Amino acid sequence: MSIEALLAAAKTDRPNHAYLLLGPLDEARALAKRLAMTLECEAAAEERPCGACAACLRVGNETHPDVHLLLPERDALKLEQVRDWRRDTRYYHYQGRWQVFLLERAGTMTEQSANSMLKLLEEPPAGTVFVLYDETADRLLPTVLSRCQIYRLVGETVPEADLEGAAALLNELPELQRADLLLRTAELDKDRLRRLLLGMQLLCRDLTAAAWAPELPGLSTIPLPGLPPRAALALLPEIEQGLELLQRNIINRLLCDTLLLRFRRIVTAQD
Repeated sequence: MSIEALLAAAKTDRPNHAYLLLGPLDEARALAKRLAMTLECEAAAEERPCGACAACLRVGNETHPDVHLLLPERDALKLEQVRDWRRDTRYYHYQGRWQVFLLERAGTMTEQSANSMLKLLEEPPAGTVFVLYDETADRLLPTVLSRCQIYRLVGETVPEADLEGAAALLNELPELQRADLLLRTAELDKDRLRRLLLGMQLLCRDLTAAAWAPELPGLSTIPLPGLPPRAALALLPEIEQGLELLQRNIINRLLCDTLLLRFRRIVTAQD
């Protein structure tokens, strides 16, 4: 999911009930605040977040009564903190359009607090949106991950060699036969698959940005593959799903084969 798609959903009256933002903490924190600002903005939907209305200003200076921030205490988000949050969700939003709950460094939740948080995510109260964010999802329960819409910020540096391997595969996907593709997947262990997916994700994002937002700087350090921008856009959620499966340690050889074969079908369908 792109930042634009993430914020576009927040502008509507039907945002997802829970988001998980993963990436460098400063960037994830800034995006979480921007998401809260978009949800509470008083301007017309297409102008959100305007950054100038009373709601945007209150979110910006952390004084909005319907935007709640939970921070770790001594490097841990404790059960008592989450329980206090659960009590807050019983109340209707006071000034804004939503009650927004921001959970910083979500991976520091204890097992007890994570299970308590899971109950909120499984049965979210009406009018509430939860935004969890952290650098990685390594310490989050798989059940918590499954209840959130996940967005990964491109904060991890992808080595040039990995980018070149990802670009080569993207260029070859339309011509690769099924047997050849399966031979490629046989060479991939979990770490190599992760690096391949991160490289493909970065290149596809740069391809879509070059086509529809050329004012944005590119992140890749090599020439972009000759993939149609619409194919790159269609691949991004599939790549995201693959990274999520890897994060949750539930990917195996069959899933790896299926994932790359699905990539090939998407690319050939866009030719």
